[in-house]
Amino acid sequence: MVAAWPLPPKPAGQLRNPQSTIRTRMTTRARAVIALLIAIFFLSTSGLLIKLSGWDALPLNGARSLIAAAVMWLFLRRPRF
Repeated sequence: MVAAWPLPPKPAGQLRNPQSTIRTRMTTRARAVIALLIAIFFLSTSGLLIKLSGWDALPLNGARSLIAAAVMWLFLRRPRF
């Protein structure tokens, strides 16, 4: 199947408002920056919290793996293998 080039223009009712597109991009960018700042905070404080916990390496890695698995399950809900 071959697509016609150039594609036909959209009807006037389906055109996007450029201002709403810009706002959407800014909110997406702001969410990304906030998520990055949260990740930076957790990564920078994790070493201190590990030292303060006093746990050995094996139980600590097991607990971290369980937390990571729970977070992944929350985001994926139904993983497909």
